[in-house]
Amino acid sequence: MAIMLLALGLRVGAPGVVEFKQDEANLSRYALDLTHGRAFPLWSIDSSVGIRNPPIAVYVMALPYLISSDPTLATAYVGLLSTIAVLLLYCVTRRYYGVRVALIAALLYAANPWAVFYARKIWDLLPLFIPLIVGSGLLAFIDRKRWAQVLHVPLLALGIQVHFGAALLIPITLFLIISGRRHLTRWFALSLVLSLLTTIPYAFGAAQLGYFDVSATLKRISASSGNTPHPIGFSLDGLQAAALLTAGTETYLPAVLQAYSDDPLMLPDSTAPLALRTGLGMWIVIGLSASVWLVIRTVRRRDARALIDVVVLLWAWITPLVFSLTWTHFHPHYLLTMLPAAFVLVSTALMDGWQAVKNQHARGLIGIIGALLLIGMAALQSYGIVARLAFVDTHDTSKTFGTPLHYLMAVRQAILDQHPHSVLALLDGQYIGYHDEATIWNTVLYDVPSVRFLDENTEVYPLTPAVYLSHRCFGNAQQFYLRPPGEGCYAVGTRSAAQITLADYAAVPNADQRKFANGARVLRYAWQIVPRACLKLIWTADGPVSEDYNFSVHFLNASGSTILSADGLSWRGQYWRQGDMIVRTFCPTDHLDQVPHIIAAQIGMYTYDGANFHTVALVDQQNAMVGQAFTLSLVSP
Repeated sequence: MAIMLLALGLRVGAPGVVEFKQDEANLSRYALDLTHGRAFPLWSIDSSVGIRNPPIAVYVMALPYLISSDPTLATAYVGLLSTIAVLLLYCVTRRYYGVRVALIAALLYAANPWAVFYARKIWDLLPLFIPLIVGSGLLAFIDRKRWAQVLHVPLLALGIQVHFGAALLIPITLFLIISGRRHLTRWFALSLVLSLLTTIPYAFGAAQLGYFDVSATLKRISASSGNTPHPIGFSLDGLQAAALLTAGTETYLPAVLQAYSDDPLMLPDSTAPLALRTGLGMWIVIGLSASVWLVIRTVRRRDARALIDVVVLLWAWITPLVFSLTWTHFHPHYLLTMLPAAFVLVSTALMDGWQAVKNQHARGLIGIIGALLLIGMAALQSYGIVARLAFVDTHDTSKTFGTPLHYLMAVRQAILDQHPHSVLALLDGQYIGYHDEATIWNTVLYDVPSVRFLDENTEVYPLTPAVYLSHRCFGNAQQFYLRPPGEGCYAVGTRSAAQITLADYAAVPNADQRKFANGARVLRYAWQIVPRACLKLIWTADGPVSEDYNFSVHFLNASGSTILSADGLSWRGQYWRQGDMIVRTFCPTDHLDQVPHIIAAQIGMYTYDGANFHTVALVDQQNAMVGQAFTLSLVSP
């Protein structure tokens, strides 16, 4: 109970002090769309190998989002699932190695900083499946449980769909099937059928995404690595990361997070605290010694436990060895499958060594000292985790730990309290799925009917007042400051058509002839040279529309020749609404010495499909084509 409370507190405590970045936002968005009946996802977020993940994680994440759209609840839910994984590891280990080994393994797993770190991420659902897969395999093929033979392969299929890294558990399944082949029943065939059924949604999704075109998929995977194919070699990255994750030494001290902000898994240099290096070295020695001992024992003793030892060795070593080969770009979270096994392996070896002591008094003394050391290490790791959370919650550690979720939730609540129908957000860009903040706030503000994103060159004054979210913390806006010393702030204000000063802009001559076939109408403009040469266009649109349109802006000299240009996105078509006043700024960036020669600008619109440009026609009030562009004589208003 004490170990479970520790695991629960570290994984579920302070659920607002977690990161909520693109992966978390995208997975949450899929789950929200599912729970609100807007879509039935056939795939999930992008994987690190360049293809979409299967949708099982979305289905698992739907449960908390049935209750609330607040991602804080979803984060606590994932932490709860990871806490259950600690209990499952205890149950599996106790069955095959006894209570003492199970307690040690569960304690090490419960307090491991990296296990806790990943358990506090919405996309990390794999820990729950790992002990389920291994445990059901042992029950099915070692203990000959028929129900486990039915469930094991489907659980493996689900685990692989949650995270492709679970595929490295397949060798364990194959070993167990071969070892227990004489005891296979007809129920095992049912498990294969159930496994295929679990893949049906992703099969449809993969077909839609074109993944059955093997050559194209391989190219996509190769392109995701960001470099050209290279010979497969051997690297210590996988083994080094396995040692770091198992030891957890890198997260003992919050200062380490700052000192190694570019790579929190980087080995400390000679100036790092000696305790960190000593702890890492100790775990490497213990882990290697435990592995050697289990290999020796398996060879020397062909008892009932030998098969279990082989499973634990495969479980602990396959993953780091596979990722020591340079066949793909390596990420530390690939090693999550081996983390519980490392603790079982070490615990088993320690208990074997303790039981080998014949003198009862010596055994008792060693047991007391060992228990105190284990409890002390768990306490130190737990303190380090809590201190780290407190540190990142109050210090700008943007390079390694993004803005804690509760800061975003405070802004979200301030917006929802106004019960807005529409929100305009000027953050980091317009593209959901590409720009980080746009992606995050598209999910955080899921309950708002309309959320539209701007960029630094686009301002919108809507016909119906809207909440305005930005980083512009001045004036009458409600301000929410983030972590010191300089992470910035969010401002929540309002925006309406009444706030635009039309007197600052000149009317476009013959405005009835300045309408494009897509519904965009250019009404006014302003031309300035100081402090920077920029043309501002006020335009309106009908919408929304499915395509994105660009303005073609060519600056002309007295002879009518183009001397500068400043083409740019108008505003994403999905955001267009009738009656909005849109101000788009166009500033040339090259050959600025030609600015004094500018006397006019030629304005047009076009789309680009990735291969060809398509011009949008100018039309009159009867929608008859009158040209492809119009010319403005540039004068100050």
